[in-house]
Amino acid sequence: MRNRTYLMTLALLTAGTMALVMVGCSDDDSGTPVCGNGVVEEGESCDDTALDGQTCTSLPGDYTGGDLACSSSCTFDTSACTGGTIECGNGTQETGEDCDGADLGGSDCTDVGNYVSGTLGCTNCVFDVSQCEVDPNCGNGDIDSGEVCDSTNLDGQSCTSITGTYTGGTLACNVDCTWNESACTTGTTDAVQQIIDARAAADGSALTLPIEGAWVTYVKTAVGPYGAGFFLQASVAGPALYVAVDPATLTPVPAVGDEVTLTVTTMATVGLMRQAVEITSFSVTSSSNDVTTLAQEVSSATGLVTDLDSYEVELISVTGTIAGQFVFAGIGHQKARFETAGITTAPLLTLRVPDAILPTTGLAQGCEVQVQYTPLWRYDTEAQISVWATQDASIISCPAPEVLSAVATGDATVVITINRAVDPASVLATGTQFTFNAGLTALAATATGNLITVTTSAQTPAQDYTVTVAQTVTDIFGVGMAAAPNNQADFTGYVVNLCGNGTVDTGEECDDSNRDSYDGCSNTCLDDAAHLLISELVVTPTEGEFVELYNPTSAAIALDNVYLADFNTYYTVAQGTGGPGNNDFLAQFPAGSSIPAGGFVVVSIHTATDFSDNYGVLPDFDMDAADTGAPAMTVTLGTDASLSNGSEMVVLFSWDGTSDLVQDLDYVLWGSNSNPAMDKSGINAGSSTYLADTAPASQLSTSSANVGGTSLERCDTSEGTETDTGGNGLTGNDETSEDLSATFVVGTPTPGAPPAAGTCGP
Repeated sequence: MRNRTYLMTLALLTAGTMALVMVGCSDDDSGTPVCGNGVVEEGESCDDTALDGQTCTSLPGDYTGGDLACSSSCTFDTSACTGGTIECGNGTQETGEDCDGADLGGSDCTDVGNYVSGTLGCTNCVFDVSQCEVDPNCGNGDIDSGEVCDSTNLDGQSCTSITGTYTGGTLACNVDCTWNESACTTGTTDAVQQIIDARAAADGSALTLPIEGAWVTYVKTAVGPYGAGFFLQASVAGPALYVAVDPATLTPVPAVGDEVTLTVTTMATVGLMRQAVEITSFSVTSSSNDVTTLAQEVSSATGLVTDLDSYEVELISVTGTIAGQFVFAGIGHQKARFETAGITTAPLLTLRVPDAILPTTGLAQGCEVQVQYTPLWRYDTEAQISVWATQDASIISCPAPEVLSAVATGDATVVITINRAVDPASVLATGTQFTFNAGLTALAATATGNLITVTTSAQTPAQDYTVTVAQTVTDIFGVGMAAAPNNQADFTGYVVNLCGNGTVDTGEECDDSNRDSYDGCSNTCLDDAAHLLISELVVTPTEGEFVELYNPTSAAIALDNVYLADFNTYYTVAQGTGGPGNNDFLAQFPAGSSIPAGGFVVVSIHTATDFSDNYGVLPDFDMDAADTGAPAMTVTLGTDASLSNGSEMVVLFSWDGTSDLVQDLDYVLWGSNSNPAMDKSGINAGSSTYLADTAPASQLSTSSANVGGTSLERCDTSEGTETDTGGNGLTGNDETSEDLSATFVVGTPTPGAPPAAGTCGP
């Protein structure tokens, strides 16, 4: 089991560096005993559960047994002791009594609080301080020597910060400028057990699981398909619970530091992470509690991955180094491998950041980073240190920024991409920090985020250029650019393209004033294909494999007779022979299904649950009849059906169930064309014969998107220079003749949507 400690951490960001000040916490810096802190101090007989080694029988009074306790005034409570001669009202102060009548046990006002004089009394064998007098400075609102508080000035303290005993409630100040802990609570012990019970409950609804007194530690906004929610915790040692309910739908809207009560009615497990997905009876019992007291400093922890269940969604602070490049981590997110003092080699410890804020944070490989007070997210067995807002992370140090790429966006404009956010003030408006070869000169420059736009002299179309960025250009932390060649990038001089000018010029079939596809006119200003297209593919990770289809026509298309296959003898389905091999599939859409005009359909190669775990949404269809998350394809599967990462093909085709021949709709080949490529040329089927396909050796495949978090994205919905006659396609096209290297690119998965902006170029 883990051994957890807590240190308050103060992070100061100055001139691009982070100074960490570790402050050890004591109960009371003034030296005055603090009753209720669990430590027996001078003037106390006991404190909370600390009894100073005493028992009923060890005390004076002739007790024979029972349970000794400690009163709220840190004197022994013998009410549960058995036998004995103690008797309140007999005029003798006995063990377990503050006083008895006039017998004050030798105490005066200065012994029982922060009093300087006065007359100590006794009521019901408890000290009466009503006639005691405080120091003249007590009550002025300032915390003077010998005071821990003054009036409403609590010095920023709370019930949880003055002692580890309390886990909630409201701290106040007594008239003698000592703590009034009467409204502090330890009731969250119940909330700890209630969170344990909720996490242990089976997935499903009709639950009644109260959680009373837990604190809201973080409120997460929606990112992409992942909804908003909030996190609950009641103890530094956890556990914690993610409530996948939009805070905006609750009244009042939960905020960090709220102590809340609610009832969980539905639990679910997503990516192995336990979640409350439906709740009732939500209320806030107190606000502005200091949730940082619940955070664990885990920089040296060794079990974040191996003991992930016991850290899941608990509030943490951690310092470490980004040890890899950022890659796709679910729609709208990027992640990078993260190393800490406790974990240096685990590939399943990552830093996860929304796409929207990553360019502005300065986070990049090699940076030492501190993340404070965010819950530890998880995806399956991966521990994901999460940054949902820019203030969640601070840079301690980073290596010099580098140039990633440069592209000519006009005949006198170049956009340079840096791997971190650039300080705009470090970029001179004159552009003199940017030099080019081949006679090109910079005339002006501006920076936004991690992009630098340079105005140049007139570029020579298709000329090869190299740009060099001076080291006086810095990132937002003041670190100058890396040395050559890491401050350089090659690009080609801008070539004027009339596509997108709104006029149908020579060689164009359409021009809708943009260079986008998926809007009725392709990005090359040619008419869209007149049939279904394969628009996107993911081949890794295995659980995230999918095929996306797009309907570029103006009418809905029925899918009843439409099939997907990933083996090159797929056409034998019409003769009832052959079939998929061990790693392949043949899948038909269910009867009655269709795809609307201009619409997308996404097919998960595995289960809908697998797909949802990767992308946060359900697919339209899957290939597992046992999974009820999406309608299942009618599938003939091999024993281990999946898409190969290196070289593979997928074909979309139709067959009416009676004809000798199938009709190709679309075909994608990636990697090598020597093995998986299809070729039906001249093959007899019944009384019919297939026309010629392009020879496999001449087929132009696309690259393999075999890196997790990437996909093959169709950019050209016209199918480019594909041969449109003499083929086996639905409209007579030769689907094997498409130059897939020109019409597909590697991008970021966008299931059910067009490629992300910028994927297909300007």
